[in-house]
Amino acid sequence: MAINKEIWLDFINETLSKNNTFLTKAVNDTASVIDNKVVHIANAGSPSEIVTNNTSWPLTISDRTDTDITYNLDRFNTYPKRVDSLEKVELSYDLMASILKNDLTNMQNKAANKILYNWVYGIATGAIVDSTGTGKTIMSTGFGETGNSKKFTLNDINKANALLTSQDVPVEGRVLLVTPSQYSDIQEFIQQPIYAPNFADSAVKGFVGVVGGFEVIVRSKTVAISHTGVTVASPEATGLTSYVAAAVAYHPDFVRVASGSPIVITNEDPAYGGQTIGIGMRLGGRMSREDAKGLVIIRETKI
Repeated sequence: MAINKEIWLDFINETLSKNNTFLTKAVNDTASVIDNKVVHIANAGSPSEIVTNNTSWPLTISDRTDTDITYNLDRFNTYPKRVDSLEKVELSYDLMASILKNDLTNMQNKAANKILYNWVYGIATGAIVDSTGTGKTIMSTGFGETGNSKKFTLNDINKANALLTSQDVPVEGRVLLVTPSQYSDIQEFIQQPIYAPNFADSAVKGFVGVVGGFEVIVRSKTVAISHTGVTVASPEATGLTSYVAAAVAYHPDFVRVASGSPIVITNEDPAYGGQTIGIGMRLGGRMSREDAKGLVIIRETKI
């Protein structure tokens, strides 16, 4: 029996929306995707100057120059899996659903890593805060980081918050995306009773608590950045012993995400003894503004 692609497409869309909470904390451009692979963003030009108690007329007229920003969606494909016709009958669980769920989780994680990289690529030097706490052993997040670094402190997080405020970024809704090791640093100073109400019911809202004005989200992998300079590592890079993990502080209005329509690729052939199934999809994102406002990195200081 052939696979009902429409059922699986609905399953894909539902599953994608459940993973990687931080992707929901962004401007979603999916409705603006052109030809299933590119997004155009109108980046507003400078606002008009304001004059107070003017007595000289006429006022000077000027045009506003907007900038058209585009970003392409990356293409992601799973290697096809074979589903044995006899196993479909014999197994007590839905093998097709199990394959799709596993592959979708892997695809979503790969795509989320790339989107996060796109968000912070080109981050300005002045938008980096270095951690100032006591020493700890670096916990690698897959990039190959080694050695020791300084822990995060509340003061470091407050500095990131102040930087966003200096950029006139809205206060409400700011997000801090951290690794498990960085969250462990945070837990050391949130044991104080003052923080208890902020962590009581946050899990059901998609984040683990509120610290320093940020909704804190924990992810196994964020981004790696050189311990000096502003070079951000490719999400697939490994063996980066001179790099450190960084937390990403941002406001959802200043980052973008978009997805194209998923496709299910199937083939039913007696030569395979069953059916093959694969998934293809385009996903992408970038920072909203050319001047990189709205994002700050807190970098683990290597020691």
